[in-house]
Amino acid sequence: MTENPFSLPFSAAVMAALDGGTPAPIPVDRTVICDCCGENVTDDPRAGGLTFNGLGGTWAAGPCCAKREEPRLRASGTPVAGRCPERVSFADRVRAMRGPDASIKVTRRGAR
Repeated sequence: MTENPFSLPFSAAVMAALDGGTPAPIPVDRTVICDCCGENVTDDPRAGGLTFNGLGGTWAAGPCCAKREEPRLRASGTPVAGRCPERVSFADRVRAMRGPDASIKVTRRGAR
């Protein structure tokens, strides 16, 4: 697993958004992190992986977790929203889905 590029700058941005009490978008640029295990797959050439909807958004299970997560999703009744096609890296698929101006919106719990 490679170092998480969100570590310090991302954590600082999240804390600033939480302390400020207002929603704050944090750009993610080309970074792709598996939502299930936190592995940085930004430059990982592997295909595979899947997306699913839950907990207020779309989540992505990378090739590192997809085989383990799919039975859990099925058991919980959560449908798989999409799969990474063969010969396309999971990271490229995620970047194509979210577009060039992707960001994470950080809010305080209960804030809108």
